[in-house]
Amino acid sequence: MSSRSTCLANSVGLALCVATVAPLEGGGQAVSGVVIEEGRNTPVGGAFISLTDRSGTRRAGTMADSLGVFRVSPPEAGEYYIDVIRIGYMPLRSPLLALGTDGVASLELVMRPQAIGLEGLEVSVEREAEALLAPFGLTPARLRNRWIGRDAIDRMTTPGFPKDVIRWQNISGLSVDEVDPSREARPELCVRFVRRSRACALTVLNGAIVPRSAVFHLDTRDIEAIAILEPIDAATFYGTEGGGGAVLIWTRRGRS
Repeated sequence: MSSRSTCLANSVGLALCVATVAPLEGGGQAVSGVVIEEGRNTPVGGAFISLTDRSGTRRAGTMADSLGVFRVSPPEAGEYYIDVIRIGYMPLRSPLLALGTDGVASLELVMRPQAIGLEGLEVSVEREAEALLAPFGLTPARLRNRWIGRDAIDRMTTPGFPKDVIRWQNISGLSVDEVDPSREARPELCVRFVRRSRACALTVLNGAIVPRSAVFHLDTRDIEAIAILEPIDAATFYGTEGGGGAVLIWTRRGRS
């Protein structure tokens, strides 16, 4: 078996290597690769990658894991753009790519950080968070009280921590605990779907998976939005790591 790779780069930060390999069993051409930050070459976890056709219709999508790695397949052969969005980075679009039915297109996507911190732009964080979840049908309307926007947080009578915000919602079947495995350990945010899993939900801060202790003491005044994903939805984003569900937290720009 032989393979041939062709690589190119363009001004918008896309390094594209299309490798022609043996056909994938029972499937079409897949797109796989990694998302990294320009200038640092560090992985950009939590970036949303979508395949968009000429008409602007999103045909498939996935989210990069904590190492920036992703894999997505189009529903059929054709011409597609690769669109990448991530809070804190400039949106990225590839040239129009012709994807066939065989082989794998290997991509290295380089995202450019976007300056943040202006108070006047804080409201856009919640909108961007909604845009990341929307391709999976996870709209605020579907999530109901598992979507906690800035308005709901502001209605709390006193500032607190993420655990207080989540408890305030009175979400059925959800347990919120403070886990302290040892006297020396820091408290953790442990959100569990009690009827589905004994494991604490994964915690994701601004798109990156973090230890549950890292978000425990976040001030609610610094939080822009929280989305709580059930295990089946979290597994779509994070694989087996999301087996207990996931708590996605976005902070306000210019804050923590």
